[in-house]
Amino acid sequence: MESRIDLSPNIKCALEKNKELFLRVLPISEILNSLRFKGILSVKQVNAIKLLNVTKDKSSYLLNILLNQREDEDFYKFCGLLEENNVNVVKKLAAKLLADANDSTTIN
Repeated sequence: MESRIDLSPNIKCALEKNKELFLRVLPISEILNSLRFKGILSVKQVNAIKLLNVTKDKSSYLLNILLNQREDEDFYKFCGLLEENNVNVVKKLAAKLLADANDSTTIN
């Protein structure tokens, strides 16, 4: 029997609900190495992101990985990285993602 890696529905909804904010404010270039060190991204994925020229494309690539190839623990590690950022709007993104992920009414 195959075990499937998947995000909880609430977390998936939180990421999808906040997609525009995610793409707009995520400091992808600043956090790439931390994403690798935390085990959220592989070296190959980090290199693929670095090859993209547009910041929004880089953030979108990461969002797709989080939505389709990661589990809840990775989401919480990712939010922790955002909370450590010095920029308030990035910290607010983390808070919004976490609040929406913990809100059972986010689904549907």
